[in-house]
Amino acid sequence: MIDEALRVFKDLDSKDFRILTGIETGMKHFEWVPMEELNKYTRLPFEKLEYRLKKLVRNKLVVRVTQPYEGFQIYFEGYDVLALNAFVKRKSISAIGDEVGVGKESVIYEAILPPELSIGEPVPVVIKFHREGRTSFKQIKRVREHLGEREHFSWIYASRLAAQREYDIMTTLYPEVSIPKPFDHNRHAIV
Repeated sequence: MIDEALRVFKDLDSKDFRILTGIETGMKHFEWVPMEELNKYTRLPFEKLEYRLKKLVRNKLVVRVTQPYEGFQIYFEGYDVLALNAFVKRKSISAIGDEVGVGKESVIYEAILPPELSIGEPVPVVIKFHREGRTSFKQIKRVREHLGEREHFSWIYASRLAAQREYDIMTTLYPEVSIPKPFDHNRHAIV
């Protein structure tokens, strides 16, 4: 799961993240994002795009189909690295540690929030990665208000909406209610 994403995270560069973001964006309009759409989004030469996509498929960040056309979908691991990259860029985390807990639809890891202005001690935090659909729910739309009236949705998108909703609720309730302090959120993850 996320261990695989953490293993390859340090080997990814800005072009890999652009491709992953292109697939994420394309999945709003396509179930399988065509190679031509990715080529338009990334503006990478076709050969370089193909080479990098093979690397992302090999590292299990994306999945590829060839019928009825060549297309790509992002795995949760690919979504994990996009969220982690955003957290690192925004200095919301500086390190990630061990798995703390696993629920029906989430995985929680310990992490470190860097001290402000590099003064003081780093703050221990946790990152919760939502994993909607990890367990089978036949009536998912009936019990998930955040999906609204959508006819089609991906589990990744459902996870993003669940994380957004949880973060909004936490920021409303904190500090009046005794809950963990929400620091940041991106895609399907909350710090």
